[in-house]
Parts: sequence; C-alpha cells; structure tokens
Amino acid sequence: MATTGHDVFNGPAPLPLPDPPPREEERPGGGLRSALKVAVLVALVVVLAILAKQLGGG
Repeated sequence: MATTGHDVFNGPAPLPLPDPPPREEERPGGGLRSALKVAVLVALVVVLAILAKQLGGG
C-alpha cells in the first residue's frame, strides 16, 4: 500500500444511489390524476353497458 496507494483488503466505496422518483400519489395533482383515470374507466363501462342493452333489443 505504501508504494501504490491501493488497499487490497478494502474494496472501493459504493456510490450512493439517487433518490427514487416520487410516487404518483406524492406528486402534486397525482391523486387527482388517479381519480380521473378511474372516473373515465367507469364512464366507459357505463356507456358500453348502455350500448349493449340498446343493441341487444332490451
């Protein structure tokens, strides 16, 4: 070690990991975005159910 500066018993120090991106619920407006997705899905199912009833002759 004195000549090379390399310590064979201790490996390199690990690099710190970056912070993960915030979850959608933690972002500003993230909860609203999730609620909007659910509302659009429910509306689509309702429209499809109405169309199926109309086309089925009922």
